Amino acid sequence: MLKFEDRKDAALKLCERLKEEGISGDLIVGILRGGSYMAKIVGECLGMAWGVLPVKKISPPESPESGFGAVAYDGTNVYDEEYARLLGLDEEEIKEILKVKVSEAKVLYEKYKNFIPEDFWGKKVILIDDGMATGYTVIAGAKFVRERKPKGLILAIPVCSEFAYNLVKEFFDKIICLEVVRSIFFAVGMFYEDFRQISDEELIEFLTNH
Repeated sequence: MLKFEDRKDAALKLCERLKEEGISGDLIVGILRGGSYMAKIVGECLGMAWGVLPVKKISPPESPESGFGAVAYDGTNVYDEEYARLLGLDEEEIKEILKVKVSEAKVLYEKYKNFIPEDFWGKKVILIDDGMATGYTVIAGAKFVRERKPKGLILAIPVCSEFAYNLVKEFFDKIICLEVVRSIFFAVGMFYEDFRQISDEELIEFLTNH
């Protein structure tokens, strides 16, 4: 089993794989927060422009671990309606949760707007996150980028579940994943020695000064 020391190690390994495969582009975009930390490292490693994308997971307020979708700051979203029903949510409750999560993503937009790309048209874009369990966050990010008419869209990710890989592949021209995991017992943190959460303050300082 492939294991990374931390997000920096994962980013450097991802960069090496992208170099090996001859993949480059115009813009690297990382999903907040871990993916954004990695996007800067990979961008500098490849000599590419980089930026961040605020996306929030969608889950019931009383059960934050039960994510059933994701939404970007502009309202672009994806969610599993069937799973939401299993969680006991009706259409109105789903709409209310979406509204709250869009508001939270907009707060992140205000915090990170200096690092958020506005122009994707005609560009070859690489989307990055630090791992992918369900795939919803990555799909919301992909839909956001696709709506802005890029020339191409590649997903680069250190580790993902086979379920998520199969779910997201239709949204990308190519997927680079260093470790596709076939076990049903999957958590991204299992593949990192250090997978602590990054605070907004830490990340903004890193994006600004390092």
